[in-house]
Amino acid sequence: MRTWVVTVVALAGFALAGCESPDRDPGEQADQAAAVSEPSVSPAVRSSFAGEALTEDSDGDGLPDAQEADVGTDPHLADTDGDGLEDLFEIVESVTDPLLPQTYDGVPDAQSDVDGDGLSLMDERERGTDWMKTDTDADGVSDGDEVSDGTDPLDAQSVMAAPAADVVLYDGGTAQPTVTVLDTTATDRDIDGGIAEGSYAWAGVPAAIGPTLSAYTRVDPVTVELRFPVSMVDGRTADLLVVGVSDFTADGGNEYLDLELDAASDAFVARHEVKPDEQPQFQLLDREVFAAAFE
Repeated sequence: MRTWVVTVVALAGFALAGCESPDRDPGEQADQAAAVSEPSVSPAVRSSFAGEALTEDSDGDGLPDAQEADVGTDPHLADTDGDGLEDLFEIVESVTDPLLPQTYDGVPDAQSDVDGDGLSLMDERERGTDWMKTDTDADGVSDGDEVSDGTDPLDAQSVMAAPAADVVLYDGGTAQPTVTVLDTTATDRDIDGGIAEGSYAWAGVPAAIGPTLSAYTRVDPVTVELRFPVSMVDGRTADLLVVGVSDFTADGGNEYLDLELDAASDAFVARHEVKPDEQPQFQLLDREVFAAAFE
């Protein structure tokens, strides 16, 4: 290791200064003082103090020149084998060979995927992820998948939104209605519904066909699809049917939904938007019987 030790003996300097001739040029004295107190050290040398000693790291890779000599790396090249990874990183962190650009199985060191998460050593280093951990933030998703999904592999709270899908709240098959929330990212905790356990609006209505249905959401508005099998309407057509919507949380009267026949599934279909502050109940009605009750 090359070191520079600068020793300044103040007492000796004082003695020398005291012996100077009063006729000596002051500028010359200043130049000599600077030469003693400010030794010339090449700016190319990156140094750290250890008492009065300076340790040389000529290539600035964090590995002192003396240690580079022991390892066999070039003290004037931060990346001796030219594989994109600095010598110190290869020795201390990646455990690759700083003298070989392809340490394992002919794969370039910078492209090696040591932990098998889909990210190369270079990717992991640039992103700050742990090259020895498949899932740096321990959120259950590998670093490589997070990068592919566009989430942050360093933040466990950064997760990919669930893909939108239809959620069946109640499947009545061919004999009863089916209640479905369409194209939603809501979870089972956020939405619910199906056959209503009690009806405050439709109980005892002569025009009612089949059970009363319900649906509600806790977070975002959702679109609810109601499907009524043809087998449950005794030959009625769409123009003879209507769905009554009653919501005790809403101001005003009931709403009424027209139906369309979906020939492919042999069912009548109606849709309605439900908001978080609503708790609607739905009832399939015979339109003519219901209208007659108000004549």
